[in-house]
Amino acid sequence: MATDRMDTVSETTDIDFMRRVREKFTESEQAWQENRDLALDDDKHLDGSGQWPEKVRLKREADGRPCLTINRLPGFVDQVIGDARQNRPRIRIRPVDSNSDPEKAKLIEGHIRNIEYVSHAEHAYDTAFEHAVSHGFGYFRIVKDYTGEDTFTLDLRIRRIKNSYAVYPDPSAQEADLSDSNYYFITEVITKDEFRRRYPNA
Repeated sequence: MATDRMDTVSETTDIDFMRRVREKFTESEQAWQENRDLALDDDKHLDGSGQWPEKVRLKREADGRPCLTINRLPGFVDQVIGDARQNRPRIRIRPVDSNSDPEKAKLIEGHIRNIEYVSHAEHAYDTAFEHAVSHGFGYFRIVKDYTGEDTFTLDLRIRRIKNSYAVYPDPSAQEADLSDSNYYFITEVITKDEFRRRYPNA
């Protein structure tokens, strides 16, 4: 009987948790919607498909007139991205007071460099920067992962986020870099078959 009650309590707790998660996601989605719409508009201008307003384009096409697009944006974007690739930011550890140990700082920095190397972090940095330049926001993530297939040892890894629109930050964050966020949602679109494969009991 006690076990049944514990199962019920656990199930209720899970339901409450999932309800709070959905509420937070809706809150984040609504708060960032305008920014995301503007970002999508930026992407359309960058690839040349959004240079002409839809009504104007349709009217010109109906009249048999061309809609010429001389898109100079990609050149400027590529220049900024190229400069960033030549001068990628690096994580540096600096001792800041008399109690700090310079040798320990070097060891920590060496460990971080190794994490970046093993993670191929340059891909994560480049992708995030390209998105930031193209439409205003880009992300990468730091996750815990196993160091090998035959070990239970975990280490940090830097992973790229290929689609920055998949990320929904905490709308209550105040810092410009969102470093004070309490949570992020990272979504993924998968097929129904893949969903059934991953979550057979859902």
